[in-house]
Amino acid sequence: MCYEDTLRVPVPSNLLSWQWSTGSRNATLAITTPGTYRLTGQTELCTASDSFTVDFYRCRPCDWYAPNVFSPNDDGWNDCWQVFLPCESFQYRLEVFDRWGNLIFSADDPDTCWDGYWRGKEAPVGVYLWRLEWEGELFGERKLFRDAGDVTVVR
Repeated sequence: MCYEDTLRVPVPSNLLSWQWSTGSRNATLAITTPGTYRLTGQTELCTASDSFTVDFYRCRPCDWYAPNVFSPNDDGWNDCWQVFLPCESFQYRLEVFDRWGNLIFSADDPDTCWDGYWRGKEAPVGVYLWRLEWEGELFGERKLFRDAGDVTVVR
C-alpha cells in the first residue's frame, strides 16, 4: 500500500459479532498505518480469529526543499542553510562548493546545517553550488537520489 492510501477491510458476511484488534466493532476497518491487525468473530457455531500484516511504501519520491538564499548574520533569521528532507534517509551526503570547486561544507546528517563559515571565517557573499545524494525508499526498495543546485549567501 502507498502511504497516501487507505486500505478498507470488510468483516466476512458470516460473522454475527466481531471485534478488530484496534477495539473497533465497525463492519469495515480503515487502515492507514503499517502493522499487524487481528479480527475475532463469532459465527452460529464457533469463534474464529485471524490476523494479517499490512506494509506501506512510499509511492512518490520525497518532496524535499532547498532554500536558494540565506543570511548568516546572527540575527536569528535564516542564519543556517540546509536541505529539508522530510522523508527517512538511510544514507545522506550534502556538499557545498565555492566557485572554484573547493569543498567548503559537508554533512552526513540531514539535520546538520551550514552556518555560512569556512575554515573558521565568514564565507564571502556570493553564490555557492551544492550537491545532494541520499538513499531513500520508493515502492519498498532502496533507491539512490541525487540533485544539485545553488545557494546565495547574503549578509
